[in-house]
Amino acid sequence: MPKRPFLIGICGGTCSEKSTFAKKLGKDLKANKKECLVIGLVNFYKSYDKMVSRWHIDYDGPEALDWERLDQVLENIINKKNYTLP
Repeated sequence: MPKRPFLIGICGGTCSEKSTFAKKLGKDLKANKKECLVIGLVNFYKSYDKMVSRWHIDYDGPEALDWERLDQVLENIINKKNYTLP
């Protein structure tokens, strides 16, 4: 039976070095011959092109992210289907 991908979620506050940690973890996994893909939530921010001013948007709030798109991409990765990162 083929192995399913293993997902690791990393959370923390703004500027708490999540990306740095994820990149280091990915590098260490690859050094140990493990396949690894690092995906940041920055890829899943909603488009606010139609907003009058970006200064009125809370980019740290959960409503700033396209959770449905993230779920779709993760489901495709888990099920070994094609996916495209936004």
